[in-house]
Amino acid sequence: MAAKPSQQDRREPRRVDGRAFLSTPPEAPPAGTVADRLAAQVAEYGQWVAVADILVDGALAYRKGHAVPVSNVERHGYDRLGLVTPAGNEVS
Repeated sequence: MAAKPSQQDRREPRRVDGRAFLSTPPEAPPAGTVADRLAAQVAEYGQWVAVADILVDGALAYRKGHAVPVSNVERHGYDRLGLVTPAGNEVS
């Protein structure tokens, strides 16, 4: 049995030069100032550095010497596996 179309699927497409487009609602602007967002990125990417290439399902995720986000270190245990070192402790 086919799924019932959602409300979004039933919208009429907008036409521009004979082509149909479905528009999406605008996204809310990011919260905080540019400085706040920069500080959040520095906090996320400024704590851990890969000590070896890190592969995920056979694909290169992080090169040796590159920053690794804190959230991924915590989620995947890269620190417990010895794949990352705290930033500033890198060995060439």
